[in-house]
Amino acid sequence: MKKILIVFILAFALAGCNAIEDMKELAGKQSVVKEAIKKETGWESRIDFQFKNGVFTYLSVDFVAKDVRDKKISYLERIVRKAVQDSFKSTPQTIYIQIVLES
Repeated sequence: MKKILIVFILAFALAGCNAIEDMKELAGKQSVVKEAIKKETGWESRIDFQFKNGVFTYLSVDFVAKDVRDKKISYLERIVRKAVQDSFKSTPQTIYIQIVLES
């Protein structure tokens, strides 16, 4: 009985290690997207994304209003799509581009 319990604990611990590595990898990709946007435009941005059951469900990019006030949505879309394609293996089901007002 003890051996079975130990096997389950070890299996669970090993599965957790993979989850931690996956999280580190995703956090790194988030930084790559942010840096690609900054390199192309000079703007700071905030990146958020979600994977559910291995499916890339959405990616959200927040821009500060004063930076993008005079830009067309098509320009922002092109910048974001290129950064995502260069950073992630898959494309999200939905991409949100949000404009944030600073207080």
